[in-house]
Amino acid sequence: MLTYLEIEDFALIKSIKIEFKPGFNALTGETGAGKTVLIGAIGLLLGDRADSVQIRKGAGEANLSCQFDLRMFPETLGRLIESGFVSEGETEITLWRTISKQGKGRSALNGRICSIGTLAELGEMLVDIHGQSAHQSLLKSNVHIEYLDRFAGPEHLKLLGEYSREYSRLKALERELRNITYDPERVEREREFLGHAVSEIDNAAPKPGELDELEQRAGVLRNARELIKSAKAIQQLMVAEDPGYPSIRDLLLRVFEETKRASEKDKWFDGISEKFSEILFEFEEISQDLERYVLDKEMDPGQLEQLEHRITLLRELIRKYGTYGTSLDEVISYRDEAAKRLERIDSECSRVEGITAEINSRAHTVLSLAQRLSENRKKAAVSLSKAALRELNDLELGSARFEVSIKRKDGMAKSDSLCIESCGPYGFDSVEFLFSSEADGELGPLRKIASGGEMSRVMLALKIVLADSDRIPVLIFDEVDTGIGGETAGKVGEKIRALSSYHQIFCVTHMPQISAYAEHQYSVRKTRAKGETNTQILPLDGEGRILEICRMLGDSTGRDATVKHARDLLKRSQVRKQSEDVR
Repeated sequence: MLTYLEIEDFALIKSIKIEFKPGFNALTGETGAGKTVLIGAIGLLLGDRADSVQIRKGAGEANLSCQFDLRMFPETLGRLIESGFVSEGETEITLWRTISKQGKGRSALNGRICSIGTLAELGEMLVDIHGQSAHQSLLKSNVHIEYLDRFAGPEHLKLLGEYSREYSRLKALERELRNITYDPERVEREREFLGHAVSEIDNAAPKPGELDELEQRAGVLRNARELIKSAKAIQQLMVAEDPGYPSIRDLLLRVFEETKRASEKDKWFDGISEKFSEILFEFEEISQDLERYVLDKEMDPGQLEQLEHRITLLRELIRKYGTYGTSLDEVISYRDEAAKRLERIDSECSRVEGITAEINSRAHTVLSLAQRLSENRKKAAVSLSKAALRELNDLELGSARFEVSIKRKDGMAKSDSLCIESCGPYGFDSVEFLFSSEADGELGPLRKIASGGEMSRVMLALKIVLADSDRIPVLIFDEVDTGIGGETAGKVGEKIRALSSYHQIFCVTHMPQISAYAEHQYSVRKTRAKGETNTQILPLDGEGRILEICRMLGDSTGRDATVKHARDLLKRSQVRKQSEDVR
């Protein structure tokens, strides 16, 4: 609940420090005294948009702060802890905000600087403000389904939680599938191209350095005739047996024989003779190599054609798959990378098949759960409508009509087959509260109600019906008594008093019949001193409260008849409160 509020230099307020209590708190005062300004200050602390014109004249900035104690609202406290707004063990929340004329305001949560967005998120969980122009969550059709779900009970909420988990997982799988198959046609084209490349390279089976070796061999074969001619000429010079032209072998043999004869006379020539013997041996080997070379080059003439074909094939691979078109190593590297990419594509395609199968399975589950949710809601809608009508009858709207409309989100007829596209975070239902003030009137959306008095009472009736499920700690009713009076005002006061069993209530009202039901009453007054106007808020004691109710009854003179009337209002409301407490 809201326990403390402090305001400095805001609008007509110079300084206010006030403590609040649980239950029903009435804020009363003359028109223009500043009651709505107080509500506006609370709204700013909960993330409403600020304007420098709200700063008190003559001041540089406005300072606002408030404190909430959530020990009486463990469910809300748990949500705040789970959301990270407060730490485990904390039960109080202190909010602080400044508005500067320079436009650089600041805000804080429990002493820690935070954003205005954080204040707004907190506000959604802590306070619901209802008024003629303020935020009214019940009039937003997109939240009607949340209220209906809460009214449907814990088992329905458990089912909704199961649906939410399945639906979230389904959406995650769909996102994953979209990321994998961003362009299925492109992926298939890539797989086809890479598969062809790997197959083509594998069939060719190139080896590192192979092209250089083949080109060297081909170069030799292209010059085979000249090379054979040269080899034969060399061999002719070495071993020819023409008497007129002695061969190199003949000359070497003569030298060898001369060294042998000389060695018989001088052993020094033995060394020379041995060297010439080795030369003759190597000479014969060279001659045999030349003979083999000639024989090799005179082999199958198709060998060059095969080499040329292989060289052409390898060069084509380099042209197609080489990064710079110069090396077989690049082709082999390309092949390895292409094979890896193919594995990834195959893995992705396999994953796509798995995800698609899982999506189909989960979609079936989601639709089945959504169907059960819709059936539960239809039953709950009937009960909610009846309960709301009972409350409206108590609030002098006995001829009114109220219904909970449930339609398909996709706008299709109920007889049409469902598909997963029909589903959203809450199923495939769209829920809206419909109202008509007359029994024979046409039902229309609650948000389009024209009469302020009817709007206030419908809103109050729904809050009472949903009191058990609506766990927002603080409700603020800003002049919801517009358009009502007399006995109806008394009924409104009685209903608000009943509602305060579930929430801390603040009600800005001009109706004495309503304020009489409050457990605590505060007077908002405008004073003027030293040329300055200032708004103050004062808690009222017994006699002070009597005098304030007299003023609200239209007589501030303190006449006995008016005082008696005020006391009667308080006494009657006290009797009804005691009767309500007994029930």
